[in-house]
Amino acid sequence: MKKNLLAVLMTFFIWHFSSFIIAQTIIYSQDFNTYDGTVPNTPAGWYIGNHDFYSTTFINGVSGPNAFKFSINADTIQSPSFANADSVSFWIKGAGTDTISSINIYQTSDNINWTLIAGYDHLPTIGTVINLPVSNTSVRLMFIYLKSVGNLAFDDFAITQNIPLSTLQIQSGSQTNDLIIFPNPTSGIFKLKEIYSNVLSLRVVDIFGKVIHVANSENSGAENTFFDLSFLPSGYYFLSLDGEVNSLRKLCIVK
Repeated sequence: MKKNLLAVLMTFFIWHFSSFIIAQTIIYSQDFNTYDGTVPNTPAGWYIGNHDFYSTTFINGVSGPNAFKFSINADTIQSPSFANADSVSFWIKGAGTDTISSINIYQTSDNINWTLIAGYDHLPTIGTVINLPVSNTSVRLMFIYLKSVGNLAFDDFAITQNIPLSTLQIQSGSQTNDLIIFPNPTSGIFKLKEIYSNVLSLRVVDIFGKVIHVANSENSGAENTFFDLSFLPSGYYFLSLDGEVNSLRKLCIVK
């Protein structure tokens, strides 16, 4: 049986960054542990149009077997209802997919009208965690797989709520200052408030507490110092800033 992946990762996240102010609530999570591709074992609250699954460790999230399997064109699943969320994460891995096959993610605030959050073609053939922002009025998410060839594994789904950006502060000497990242949300290129121009590097942390990248600032110390994370997909990230200050700050990338 799988361990509770999200509980383990959140414990690590809190321990590893215990010197920082972190507040993230996991509203709902699903690792498809008991799903075996049949209607009776469908996770509670999920709508699944076509039942199929992967049972091997080769093609599922880090939580282990099992994973949902998108296997037909226009294959559709919908999450259970939720409230007061601002981000979603999920794991996907393509099996024999091409550059035409794609997955689209939609959100709804009324269970009637659906809005596209993001769409991905060139689906990863290496297991990849996707992080996306969602509207705080959203109550349900829908995933539609548009198949040319190949199938897509889907696993480790999580809906979360994070602290608003304006409530986090850092200490610099004896004075408390707002750590400002601008623009935020951003397409991936951003600056820091001028008093933090001495920050030379940062660690980029995903919502599970995993350091996924270390970046150096461009033109450090100059007025136009900036960071470029435009290669990352849309979603929420935490920045651990190193220099005269140390902090953890949320960044929202939207493309």
